[in-house]
Amino acid sequence: PIVSMMGTTSVSEDEGEARYQIKLSAAGEEDMTITLHFKGNGTASPADVDLARLMTYPGVTNVRVDPDDPTSFTFDVLVKKGDVSFDLRLPIINDDFTEIDESFTLSLTKATGAEGQILPSTDPRAAQYPTTVTTEILDDGSGPHASISVDAQAGPGENWLSTANFKVGEAGFESDAGVYYRVSLDKPAAEEMFVQ
Repeated sequence: PIVSMMGTTSVSEDEGEARYQIKLSAAGEEDMTITLHFKGNGTASPADVDLARLMTYPGVTNVRVDPDDPTSFTFDVLVKKGDVSFDLRLPIINDDFTEIDESFTLSLTKATGAEGQILPSTDPRAAQYPTTVTTEILDDGSGPHASISVDAQAGPGENWLSTANFKVGEAGFESDAGVYYRVSLDKPAAEEMFVQ
């Protein structure tokens, strides 16, 4: 059977999971193990996926991070004898960072058992049996938001701060030049944060 995949092209962090379906063109006469590869595009990485949770899902095995490529990992799924599909859930971590939207590509790389086939892109049937899905992770905006307040005794606006650096766990920053302005976060930053 020919193996293909379709699935989520965008997911918000607060949705919790991206969903995919792996399909076989016909039922196999034995179990088939399919290897998938996650590749982060830009800032996306395995850190955006709850790998510990993924390992607990039925049919998912052998989750491994590539030691030579911090933006990727691979794992296997088991399609049992007689089945023609496998529903895959990829758990997305909802972090406390305000960040740009990120994306990753999930690809089928290998089929073992039941004479499974993953078609190369040069095969004329490739469009009918897609093997990759690119998914965008949409930031839910739950990270800290910065605001600025003016001291009641501050002078004219010539002393506005142009930049501020927050350390981990901090929620405020005062000017070194007489506390004319205060830049604040609505909650502590989970990592160092630069405000301009």
